[in-house]
Amino acid sequence: MALIVAGYSLRGETAPGTPVKLTISIATDPSSMDGQDITGIADTIVRPQMYDRLVDFDENGRLVPQLATSWRVSQDGLTWTFTLRRGHKFWDGTPVNAEAVKR
Repeated sequence: MALIVAGYSLRGETAPGTPVKLTISIATDPSSMDGQDITGIADTIVRPQMYDRLVDFDENGRLVPQLATSWRVSQDGLTWTFTLRRGHKFWDGTPVNAEAVKR
């Protein structure tokens, strides 16, 4: 996959906001396109290409910011509080904010 992505990057730059096509070849289909339903290796390959996460893992397995700029965990470990990066939007233009993800 790295070679495919590296080769794709050699095609040149496009104007910001211009749709581009990225083809990734994997041996099996993902079991779901739901970002919360990850059950196989294909899911873990495809999902990061489609969704941003609140946090990610670095090469040492430590949490690093992605959509969240910071976070804290309650003493009992049951409540996680995230500060969201400003300016991000869902595919339909809705702002990514606390109201959008409130249960």
